[in-house]
Amino acid sequence: MADPANRYDMNRWAANEVARMPRRKHWHWALGLSMAMTLTIPAIALFSPIDQGVRFSPVFVSSLLPLMVTLQQSPFAREMWFGRDLAQLDEFERNALLMATRCAYRILMLLILALCVWLWATTALDWPGPATIEQWAGIAISMTAIGIALPILFAEIMVPLPPPGDEKEIA
Repeated sequence: MADPANRYDMNRWAANEVARMPRRKHWHWALGLSMAMTLTIPAIALFSPIDQGVRFSPVFVSSLLPLMVTLQQSPFAREMWFGRDLAQLDEFERNALLMATRCAYRILMLLILALCVWLWATTALDWPGPATIEQWAGIAISMTAIGIALPILFAEIMVPLPPPGDEKEIA
């Protein structure tokens, strides 16, 4: 019998390979910053002066552009309607995205609960709260954008992807 100390350990080799894979930290930061920029939509809409002549200011569209551009660069956004190479995730990427989505939606539910508590507090304590269509739309747009981007951000952080290779699969 072979000595167990000299045996080849596939699990240890695979774990070392994953640890050596480069992570795309610049996309983590870009996606995180674009989400922070998206979070400013309700604040801008809430504290801007109410102007009845302007409906849905360009702030909404301009703050969502970085989010959309950053999401297009992520390989985990391929199943989105605006992503490139639609539905070409392999099993590993799909499982990672499902795990990240579960975690992200838990956080999103906590954000929605915090939003409900804040709206309750604005009514009970006479704090400033949303009163116009623009302010409610700002809250809805930012929550939707966070719901789209948070699973992809978590998948980018959790999974180190290997660099794209030039090998082709043989069918």
